[in-house]
Amino acid sequence: MPAGSLWPLVDATVELNRKMKLDNRQSMKDNGSWIMNVGRDDAKRQVERSGL
Repeated sequence: MPAGSLWPLVDATVELNRKMKLDNRQSMKDNGSWIMNVGRDDAKRQVERSGL
């Protein structure tokens, strides 16, 4: 198989990765506040459990 025929595949993979990174960044932003809230609830529970 000539090496040249791989380049369209490489380009498609790079493009897909770039798009997935952007999607991930957006969903991480969305999840960021959710994660913070869960963390806060966990911290409250820890404090209650330790009797502070």
